[in-house]
Amino acid sequence: MNNNDGMRRTPQGYQAVHGRSPTSGQSSMAMFQWLGRSVGCLLAWCLLPGVVLLAADMADVKIWEFSPYVVKLECAFSADVSVSEMARKQFQTQLANELERTFRAAWQVEVSSMPPEVAGAIGRRFEGFTLEDLQDAEFVLVVSTAREETKSLRTFDVALEAVESVYLARETLEMLELAASRYVAAEDTEAASKLLGKSVVFEGGSDALLAQLQADAINCALIPRAQLPAVQEQMRPLVTMLPWQSDRVLRSYDKMFYLMVGVENARFTLKLRELDCPMQYLGPMFQSECAEWSQAAHVAAALFPLAFAPVARVEDADATTAELLLKAGGLILDQSNPAAMVTGDVLQPIIRRDDRNGVPTLLEALPWTFAAVTAGDGVKLQANVYSYTGGPGLQGRKNRRTQRVVLRVRPQVARTDLQVEVRGTKETQSGCFIYQRDLLSGQFNYLGRTDWRGRFTVPIPDSPSVILPAAIKREKLKSERAVEQAAAAKKELEESLAAEKAAAEKALADVGGTSTETSPTATENLDAAESSSEAIVEVLDTAEFEIELRAPLLQIYIKNGDSVLAQLPMVPGLKRVEVASLPDDRRRLEAEAFVKGFQGDILDLIGLRNLLSAKIKIYLRDGELAKAQDTMNELRGLRTYTEMADELSAIQRRMLDESVRTIPSNSKRRIDNMFQSTRNMLQKFMQDNLVSESEQAIRAFSSTPAAQTPAGDG
Repeated sequence: MNNNDGMRRTPQGYQAVHGRSPTSGQSSMAMFQWLGRSVGCLLAWCLLPGVVLLAADMADVKIWEFSPYVVKLECAFSADVSVSEMARKQFQTQLANELERTFRAAWQVEVSSMPPEVAGAIGRRFEGFTLEDLQDAEFVLVVSTAREETKSLRTFDVALEAVESVYLARETLEMLELAASRYVAAEDTEAASKLLGKSVVFEGGSDALLAQLQADAINCALIPRAQLPAVQEQMRPLVTMLPWQSDRVLRSYDKMFYLMVGVENARFTLKLRELDCPMQYLGPMFQSECAEWSQAAHVAAALFPLAFAPVARVEDADATTAELLLKAGGLILDQSNPAAMVTGDVLQPIIRRDDRNGVPTLLEALPWTFAAVTAGDGVKLQANVYSYTGGPGLQGRKNRRTQRVVLRVRPQVARTDLQVEVRGTKETQSGCFIYQRDLLSGQFNYLGRTDWRGRFTVPIPDSPSVILPAAIKREKLKSERAVEQAAAAKKELEESLAAEKAAAEKALADVGGTSTETSPTATENLDAAESSSEAIVEVLDTAEFEIELRAPLLQIYIKNGDSVLAQLPMVPGLKRVEVASLPDDRRRLEAEAFVKGFQGDILDLIGLRNLLSAKIKIYLRDGELAKAQDTMNELRGLRTYTEMADELSAIQRRMLDESVRTIPSNSKRRIDNMFQSTRNMLQKFMQDNLVSESEQAIRAFSSTPAAQTPAGDG
């Protein structure tokens, strides 16, 4: 039976119906049930938004190794590609199907036509276009940093909600409306529609609008990105998330591909470049051609494994090794998939650091630093790291705003020139010696010298470079040292045995014996040394661990005079010109020339002093006092230690003079060391009693009777 029988529910509680009153127990029970249901409903209503937000956040969480690359491909066709619109659509569809078969679960690809403004911006120099070329024709929303209503705005969406009007030139409005008309999806046009709804045309034109922004008379405007440098002091640029602009693309996709289809010499040409969106890094151009349109999609699809650079995240690293996690590695079932990284791949590190709004403040390919995969299971990889002298490798602070990734290198250039420049200037350093050090054996190979332009063409090796995993190489070096120590110990034992045997033979000969047996202990020690040496030699056999690299990674050394300026890993073929900006070493080189010349003078002077001293002794022995005195006068006329030391100090002061050019601290230290070693040489060989001893010998001879008798008398 219902406890509420005869009751009706009112906002005040339960009241009697038909004159029947509930008991006090029934009334209390009903009240508690109603309160319980009310509180439960209220809690559910309050917690529901949090639960929905939590579920949305969990839906946005992506697991790096199980998240496919989100890829967009834009195709552009030149005017001389005379095929129908339907044929172009079929080309895109067939190409998308080919890519899905090639990359399988590792890719989610979207194929579309390239917007005309983008095709126009990059088509003229497709091989060399940059991200700036894509962005120059785009718009950027700027807000005043001085006005109270806009100085705290940091994002595009918040700015559109906060400001009442967005000023723009008429030509900007027309281009904005044209671009927005191409995007009909509601989710794509929401931001554009809101922006158009608040747009106010500034009738004075773009130049007048720019002047008003510079005078801080307008709090918010939409301007071409090319005008941004003129107002950066007064206005803050915001990441303008319009669907056709690069800001939206860079945040929505992992990879962006640009495919240009044209006709040259009656053949279809296909040119492809990749843009890594998070790192904003453009790869080299890959191209191919075909005679028939029916083959075009298949030929184009064959370019993608070449142009695509798989990405791995740096999980842990030290100066020489790194642990990596491959993007989408858990979705790759076959190592022939182009998205896989395999042993021997050479990788280029890139670092990105964001501000609190996710806008990158640093995007940089780490200079003169590369990694090489040495082992892995398809998801987790181990790699050797090669960096410049004193470089940190892939080490660095870890935080949520910093990303360190590596991309597989794709060398495409036929030759690479190494240009050596003075750091902080454009002055080149000619005459530098270039050496290559073998990554496996450590042997140096002289390549040549930089020319008058400071350039040297680095040859691409005919055979692949070979390396050892860093841990194996450390063990090998340790074993080599152990072999040297064992060889020294063996030699010492052999010498000890020989001495013992000689002593025994002498003792036996003294007593008339003939036995020359070696002591058992000494023989056992020698056998143990030989066994130890043979065991270590076996450890040195590392042939099974050697890895052939899939790209030409070289270790280049640059030497100027007697000083090594830099150790620089590089991949020839990656760029046409690699610029090495090194400390200014010209003053040290000049000082080295002076010091070498001065040291030569010291050696000549030392030789001449000793020669004259020896001649004096000979003349005195033969009783030729006059000749000895003449030679003594010649010896006194030579430069003394004090004169040489003063000259050396004067040269040092001149070499360290910074009135014309600043000298790097490293060069100063090297100059000081050179002069100090020369000063030590002076003190060792010039601070002697050679002159006084010769004078004393002449005085002693002069007081003897022989000095009174002319030479040759009877």
